[in-house]
Amino acid sequence: MADRGRHDAPQARRRLAQSGVGIDLALCSPALRSRQTWQLMLPELSAPPTTVYEDRLYRADAEGLLPVVTGTTSGLTGLVMVGHNPGDHELVSRLCGDGPKQLVPRVHSGFPKSA
Repeated sequence: MADRGRHDAPQARRRLAQSGVGIDLALCSPALRSRQTWQLMLPELSAPPTTVYEDRLYRADAEGLLPVVTGTTSGLTGLVMVGHNPGDHELVSRLCGDGPKQLVPRVHSGFPKSA
């Protein structure tokens, strides 16, 4: 894992933990760096979710990711996906549509590492 990932993953886990969003399921790419990132994020979570290492996340575009996300178990309150760009960014851009107004420009401008 690169130094940037070792730096960014703990920040992402703190933001996730502080968000107050309940996470029921984590979908993680089986790629080594994705798995390492997820392992660095877990310690901050008071109730670590079930983790599924999903082959379909690796190098997928938005069209490939959408069925993975929509095919998760219904009734989830929170889903974390640890995957790859540009596919993750494309998917989120499509899903966010025109709102919320304060976040749309940030989403469309791109994702930093560990976003």
